[in-house]
Amino acid sequence: MNIWERLGIERTTELRIIKKAYAAKLKQHHPEDDPEGYQQLREAYEAASKFAKEANTTVREPAEAEDELSMPIYPPEDTKGEVDQPGAPNAQTTYSNGIFQAKASADPVSLWIHQAEELYDDFPARIRVESWERLLNEDIVWDVERGPELQHAFVFFLMSCRHLPRDVWQLLDGTFYFTDDPEELRERYPTYFAEYILQQLDGSRELRYDSLANAPVGDAADIERFLDLRESALDMLMEGELEEAEACLSEASVWFADDLDLQLLWGKYNLAAGNRQEALKCFGHAILLQPDDLEAYRYAAQLRYDDQRYEEALSDCERILAAHPDDQDALCLAGRCLTAMGRIPEAKERMKRSFDTNNQHMSTLMYWSSTANKHHYDQGKIDPAEHRKVVKNNIIFDGFLFLRLTWLYIFVYIVLQLFFDVPVIVTGVFVAILLWYLYRTLRAHRVLST
Repeated sequence: MNIWERLGIERTTELRIIKKAYAAKLKQHHPEDDPEGYQQLREAYEAASKFAKEANTTVREPAEAEDELSMPIYPPEDTKGEVDQPGAPNAQTTYSNGIFQAKASADPVSLWIHQAEELYDDFPARIRVESWERLLNEDIVWDVERGPELQHAFVFFLMSCRHLPRDVWQLLDGTFYFTDDPEELRERYPTYFAEYILQQLDGSRELRYDSLANAPVGDAADIERFLDLRESALDMLMEGELEEAEACLSEASVWFADDLDLQLLWGKYNLAAGNRQEALKCFGHAILLQPDDLEAYRYAAQLRYDDQRYEEALSDCERILAAHPDDQDALCLAGRCLTAMGRIPEAKERMKRSFDTNNQHMSTLMYWSSTANKHHYDQGKIDPAEHRKVVKNNIIFDGFLFLRLTWLYIFVYIVLQLFFDVPVIVTGVFVAILLWYLYRTLRAHRVLST
């Protein structure tokens, strides 16, 4: 049985397809229940990933890409990221299984890549910005003639050695300017990896590493395996593949269950799967692991509010506000908790703070108006200026909602009026549509205000 048969897919260079197939097969070969089957599956996954990564670094015939064990970084046929090398090269460097192997150790670029390798293999050093600062201060990095060659080699090194904290990625961006021209980045390198770099830098795929610094995961290979699984779980969750995400999370938990981001991913998985109480347990576990991390508090607060556990939800919100006093989501949810508990003046104060921070925050607009109207009888004499502000907020919200529902009809009608002789019946239909959506807007306002 070859690697593709073991994974249950046709031969492909799409890493996403390989990851998805691997995650699906994990349900059949869990490491605790079927260690032999799991090991064979893992070897097939690693071989398929290697094949895909090598095939993506250059344009070549499929048979050639599959048969060769190593490939030049700069093959003549490469149309993805071709770099002109000034002068005759000092050494030939090959790329094999994600490792750069120098044929002539005197070549400065090869030596620098080897240093990057050694740094990456030292996990505690790898996740420290200072370690990379020292490496990036080497003279070869700033060599005008060899710089482009080094950057090209380093990006292909990162394709297999990519698990780095966001602040390290930002440091690399400050040296190699990945985000200066995203389109050029996509043209020079495989598109999937260019997107990966950009997502690491904008934080949309950020995962943390500090909890692993002293974790009993095992050797460097075990750490990489755990990080691969954790990242695959994130990918599957982002794509809505819940079964595959669960398989990756389960296997990763065998290696190290007390990772903060792993618990957050478990919580998000359970939320997506409708397991609200399990999700709350995961977020609670994350809070115990890292009491200063606010993401878990946000999820826990909303879940507890939905379960009418208002005091606990309020406590979570106050924890967030202690660190970020102007956090509008936390202020708004705290106001809703206080409203449900009958503490109207305090709820009003939280809503006002949120509104003063940004009067376009939609949740605050909705619940500020709702609180003001529902509990009008408890407020006593209202300051005229504040009353005008509430009325203004209601008008802004209702107008925004009405335009959101009708903008397309208004646009089409204006275009028709400009270029055609519009029959009266069309105008009548247009007015009827506007009246219908005005009714819906007023009804929504009434629901929020009673």
